[in-house]
Amino acid sequence: MEILISNNNSIELDAIIEAPIGTLVCKEKIPANSLKSFSTDKDDIQSASIEMQASDHEPETISFEYKSTTYPFTLYIQKVNIVAIIGSIHGTALFSF
Repeated sequence: MEILISNNNSIELDAIIEAPIGTLVCKEKIPANSLKSFSTDKDDIQSASIEMQASDHEPETISFEYKSTTYPFTLYIQKVNIVAIIGSIHGTALFSF
């Protein structure tokens, strides 16, 4: 699984990445106005959580997980794209089976 984080702020951010949720992948600093890529050594991850925090601000968290009681296949996250800008984060996840 690949995680791409774009920090569109003029300050550094601290990131905590969990994949699956509850399993720490890493804690990293994301420099101001930068793009940073992370990858896990697993390809069977069904959930991910990214917490980001600037100094003197509350942390923001975004999570991805797909659960279905009707879809017959298990879906796994292939890629997560995160954008952090002025006090908020948003992103997308690509799932496949």
